[in-house]
Amino acid sequence: MLEALADGSCDAVVSEDHTLMLAIQALGSSRFRLVGGIFDSFDFGLALPPGSRIREPLNTAILQLREAGLLDEIKDRWFGEHE
Repeated sequence: MLEALADGSCDAVVSEDHTLMLAIQALGSSRFRLVGGIFDSFDFGLALPPGSRIREPLNTAILQLREAGLLDEIKDRWFGEHE
């Protein structure tokens, strides 16, 4: 889809934002820009077996990363910084 955007076959693409961030980061391209705020955002989930002993420690670790701002740093590192 980014190739179609680059060669002028289309004027814009619509996709899940993390997918687009990763694609743009992988291309190392500053030719593309995400515009946001149009659609609702959502979080990702992790599937664990019922009664998993790591559920509570995992939830705690994710909450600590979020509160410390580290989830945003990780996202920026792997997906690039976007508006």
